[in-house]
Amino acid sequence: MASGVREAVTKGYEIACLACKTYPKSLGYYCGQTCHNATVASAPMVLPLQAVDPKYGEIMRLFEASWKYTDKPRPAVKSVFKIIQQEAISYGYETYQKSVEDREHFMRQRKPWGNESMRWYGPQRVCTLGNNLLDTELCKSSKCELCRIMKENFRKDLTGTSEQASNRFGAGIYTSGNTSRCDDLIAQNQSSSWKAMLLTLVVVGKAKKFTQETTDLISPPKGYDSVIDAIPDFLQCDEAVVYNSNAIVPAWLVMYGSGL
Repeated sequence: MASGVREAVTKGYEIACLACKTYPKSLGYYCGQTCHNATVASAPMVLPLQAVDPKYGEIMRLFEASWKYTDKPRPAVKSVFKIIQQEAISYGYETYQKSVEDREHFMRQRKPWGNESMRWYGPQRVCTLGNNLLDTELCKSSKCELCRIMKENFRKDLTGTSEQASNRFGAGIYTSGNTSRCDDLIAQNQSSSWKAMLLTLVVVGKAKKFTQETTDLISPPKGYDSVIDAIPDFLQCDEAVVYNSNAIVPAWLVMYGSGL
């Protein structure tokens, strides 16, 4: 029986467990509780998705559909990695999300729990993480925002290039629905043909739209959870800003570019 299940994975009939890569997925991204528990215990880490995994195709299509600058050639997605979070970071996010949902009742409005949104972020990267499917070790450089985020989560007191480049709404954590916007702001390892972008989960909650810059913000306006950039000249940037580190977690690492 076990050999038949393994053969189904080998022949591509079933999608392999992200951890053991031997048995098919049956518990989320894993073949069972053992692989799930072992992976979470080893967090933070990244695990590559198979190109045949439906989630891989979903994220690739989202990346492509989010490339909104028509005057800028759209690059190809090379690989997608699942980011495995430390339990404390996941717990902080889920607790915050529940508190926002309990207050605003978004599900009753037929919106996602906590008004959660998938949004993009372009980090600084100084290492080779993600250059190939075997290069999955997080680096220890204090200058590598990509690895720091995966180890410590986002921190508005340690803002990176993309956050500083769009400081229209003060000291917050800026994400975008526009992958080409994030690409503009990325500063990464120049020796690599590939770039890294994070697909994050963001508790947008109750959002306040601003039509002019308000650079002195250190938190959202009272009664709100986030800020949306609605300045006419910057609408295509499609930026949302949160000011609480628990309101955002990195979920996926997408490697892309024109390299071969």
